[in-house]
Parts: sequence; C-alpha cells; structure tokens
Amino acid sequence: MCASKTDPVRERLNYFNGQRLTASDLRTEQGHHVGMRRVLNRSLYTQGIVVGLDVERAPEDPADPTWKHKVLVRRGLAFDHLGREIFVPEDVLVLVMGAPSTTPGVVFGNLLAVSYREHRRQPVHERCAVVTPYKPCSGDMPWGAPSRIVADWAFSFLDAWPAEESGRIVLAQVELNANCEVVRVIPGVRRYAIPTKPQTVRVMALEGEKDVNAANPKVLYFHLEGGFPNVATLHLRSRQFSTLHYTELARHTHHLDGELSTQPGVDAHQHTMGEITTGEGLDPDDLEFQSLAHFGSDADYAIRLWEPATKANTDAGHVLHNLSQLAELRAINSLHTHSIAAGQQTNAAGAVPAHSHNFTTLSADETGHQPGVRNGAAYTYFGELQVKLNGINITAQILEQLKANGPDWPNLKLGQANNAAHLLVTTGTGPIDLLRIPGVDLAPNQEHVLEFIPTAGGGQLHYNLYVE
Repeated sequence: MCASKTDPVRERLNYFNGQRLTASDLRTEQGHHVGMRRVLNRSLYTQGIVVGLDVERAPEDPADPTWKHKVLVRRGLAFDHLGREIFVPEDVLVLVMGAPSTTPGVVFGNLLAVSYREHRRQPVHERCAVVTPYKPCSGDMPWGAPSRIVADWAFSFLDAWPAEESGRIVLAQVELNANCEVVRVIPGVRRYAIPTKPQTVRVMALEGEKDVNAANPKVLYFHLEGGFPNVATLHLRSRQFSTLHYTELARHTHHLDGELSTQPGVDAHQHTMGEITTGEGLDPDDLEFQSLAHFGSDADYAIRLWEPATKANTDAGHVLHNLSQLAELRAINSLHTHSIAAGQQTNAAGAVPAHSHNFTTLSADETGHQPGVRNGAAYTYFGELQVKLNGINITAQILEQLKANGPDWPNLKLGQANNAAHLLVTTGTGPIDLLRIPGVDLAPNQEHVLEFIPTAGGGQLHYNLYVE
C-alpha cells in the first residue's frame, strides 16, 4: 500500500447487499483507516522517537566475532514526517558502518537512523479467471500477488543530519576506534516526537550546598514533566569546608586498652649491703622534768615525765624510775647510734618468671555518636571537580563552554585543592548550558542524575539547576 499524503483517505466503502468487491475496493477501505491514523499522527506530533529505540553497545558474545562492531537497538516506536509508525517489536543488533575517530571523544557523522519500510510476502499464484454472471468481463481477471504487506523498518548510518523529508529518525551517534570497534554510544543527538501544540514544561529550580570530598560526592536526582526543556542551566561555585565539623563534635568516650611488653624473668638473688650507721638515739632534751611527787613513804619518790608537745600537768604521768634511779635514767637515754657492718646480705628473693601486665582505662559513661578519626590537614577547598550527567562525564564539555567566558578559564580545572583564589571560588562558573553539551539527553518522564565528584581534597559545593 502506498503511504503518501495523496492517499484517498476521505473515501471508504459503502457496503450493500449483492455488491461485488475487488482488491481495489478493499485497498480503499484500508487506505481510509490507515491514512486517517497517519493524518492524526503527523497533526498531533512531530516526527521523532515516541518510546524506546534506545541504542547501546552490543553485549559480549564469544560466539559472534563481530560483536564489538555492533550496537543493540531496543524495541520501540517512532513517527516519520508522514505520520507513519516505525514500530520495532523486538531488540535488534545492528552492524555499525562509519568512520573511526582520529581524536578520542570527537565524532563526526556515524549517525544511526531508522526509517519506515514496507515489503510484500506470501505470494499466491492461481491459474484461473473470474467471470461474473451479472456482467461479462471484457477479458480475464488473473489471480496472483503477494498476500501480505509488512510494515517494517530500515537502519542506516549517515555522515550528516538528514533532511526533514527523508523520513529518517536519528537514534544515536556512534564513536569508533581505529579498529572500527564501538567505543561509546552518544544519545544526545536523538530526536523525540513532541506534541505540535505548544507544550507546558514545569519550571524547575534546584539549589543547595553540600560538603564534598572524593568519598562523599553530591548526587542530584530530578525529573522533567510536560515535555522537552528549552532551557537547562547549571551554576557551580566552591566554598570553604564548614568549620562546624571541627568545632561541634558529638558526645563520645575514649577507651584505652594496653599491654606492657613481656618482662624477662629474674633468678633467685640477694642484695649486699654496705656499712650502715643509724641516726642518733633519743635526745634527753626531748624529755621534760615535770615534778617530784611523793608517793607513799618519804623515801619513795618518783619522776613524772611528759613529752614536751603534750605537757599534760596531771597525775596520769608515767612513773619511769624512782628518784634513786635518776642517774641511771639519764644514762639510758643518752645519745647513741647503731652500726651494721659492710658485707651483710639480705635474704634471697625467689625467682620471678617472664611476665607482662595488662591494663584498661575507661572514661566516664557518655552518650551519642563516637566520630571516626581522619588523618591529615583540615579540609578547605576541593580540587578538580568531575561532573557527570546520567553516567556520562561532561566535565570537558563544561570547560569548553567556560573558555568562552573569559581568558582565565582555558588553563583551569573545576577547582583546585586548598586554593581560595581559584575562579570557581571567587566568581563561580556562571551559566552552563546543558542543552549545548553533546551527549546530553534530558528526555521527559525519566529520572536524570547529576553527580559532582571531587578528585582531591574536600570543600563545600554550591549548585543551582534551572530548567524551563
């Protein structure tokens, strides 16, 4: 069946009893339904991908020596410029035909496109003639023709963007290496079918800040509703790592467990002493003569002695000697020393086996999280930020845009560790147009992921994403 704008889509059969139907009548009936559907398709939507038709590198297949030269096109649906449905009901492997890239990451051409195609099959050949009893024919009406028309698809690789009237829908761009092996698939060139009526895209603005380092990147998830955006702008800026992380520690405790090293054993032994002389004896001056007391007979006198510090003038004093023994008392308490001759030995000590000492010191009980300990200098500013969108690293493309913003950016990266004078700190990136970056695909009704990953140091990242 021909599918063009000149199909008589306004005509359809008017059935009545006894009507003779030929192949042309049935084609007219089909043409009305198929043609009106295509009129609606091209009136409501532009040409492009409706759903699916994602392109990926072919999965590894040891049984197929050419798998590195192929891509996998997922099942899906697209409309061409005539409103014809390009329906691919199953995943298809496509052999890539194109030019290898002379510079990694730079691709010219190699555009994979899909287009509508019809073919006929199941032919029927009969050697008969049809003669109507109502009206004799002027000649025989031979039977025979393919009995099926299959709405199919065709893949092709183009060097340049196809014209609108070609009916080709671009699905992806493929980068090849020097061996014509698929290096990566770039989805940013995909063309989607969108409503011809102006669509309403919900304006979205996401902004915030986060302390980041290589182990703690910022991951931003967002969804687009209402259609493809006309504006997608990203702003980035670097700030100093928050000092609150160093001044506001949570309550915690420290536990110290230790063990002394094993000490060697000691055999049984003695210590030899040198000559030792003790200090002087009791000084008689430390005794105070208190009084003579009369006890009993006149001949029974006694001396009461008290220590000078006490000087208790009572009758409770201690009777040391009677009066007749006073001279002996003084002799006994005269100054004197004691000497130990050299060479004397202490008792032999027992053997001590090899041993160690364990100890545990615990702090007072505390509640709260016990933070980990990181060695090294305090974080200030992160260095060399990497930006990914939907898993694709777009850092180099961002820097290409920044080079046009001023003379200082060409030799810079997105940040430098511990450098407060970097442009990312002092001025920020300014507006980054995500829609100008090759490979960016901000399709509606899908989840999109922005990742900001520092490769060195740590600092604070400020971001702003505006989509309209």
